[in-house]
Amino acid sequence: MLICSNCKTVFTDSEIRWERDEFGEWEARCPCCNWGYPEEAKTCKICGEDCLEDDMLEGYCMECLEEALTFETFLEFSLDGFSEYECSLFEEFMFTKIYGWEYDDVPNVTTPMFREVLVDDYKAKTSNAFNDFILDLIKDYMRGYMSEFAEYLSEKEAKECTKQKTDGEQ
Repeated sequence: MLICSNCKTVFTDSEIRWERDEFGEWEARCPCCNWGYPEEAKTCKICGEDCLEDDMLEGYCMECLEEALTFETFLEFSLDGFSEYECSLFEEFMFTKIYGWEYDDVPNVTTPMFREVLVDDYKAKTSNAFNDFILDLIKDYMRGYMSEFAEYLSEKEAKECTKQKTDGEQ
């Protein structure tokens, strides 16, 4: 399947519209808008929709990535890979978005006990009536980390597949 780089219409090779450019060279065009450059469509791992490769991260379309961003997945992702004394993305989010600190005031280090207090506060805040507001804050904060989040989801998916195969083989 092909997809138009302009209007995002999905079509087959046989539907390509061929026209000559100003130099007499044949050019492939979208059958719908007659403008866009046909590209190979990539399929989203979650929704199965065909997308432009540039509109995807690690095989996920942006809509599915945003939907995959829940309170739980954000907490897991934002704490993943940080040492117990290193200020994680989670602490940075809590300080800057929830408590309103300036970025320069965020400490470089933390402690496991302090992180646990922040996690408890996060869980309490995300279970009350303002959780839609907090989810919007998370999505806004994560705009700069979506490629890392997509990579995290891919790695998590690969680990689950490997675990299932290992469990099934025993």
